[in-house]
Amino acid sequence: MHKDSRFVLFNLIMCKIFRTFAGGLIHGNMTLSEQQLQRQDFVDNAIHKMINELIPNEKQLDWDIERIAQVRDSISQVVAKKGICTEQEFYPFIEE
Repeated sequence: MHKDSRFVLFNLIMCKIFRTFAGGLIHGNMTLSEQQLQRQDFVDNAIHKMINELIPNEKQLDWDIERIAQVRDSISQVVAKKGICTEQEFYPFIEE
């Protein structure tokens, strides 16, 4: 990766961290509230825990947000299709 690209990536990450700690994740004029961020954390952590509990041996998988997102998206679609809650209620996100 080019030095300038790493600098840009670093700045983007730092801005996201700052915005998150400033009370919510900001995307343009849209913001996720602290409660919505906590809901995201709760869902992601619960899915990670579930995956590890379902493994039939002692091996524990490392945190992998891509794997968690695949499971989360599947669950979100099912609960929305069954009318249990909306995808937005299940896992708050900023619509683009």
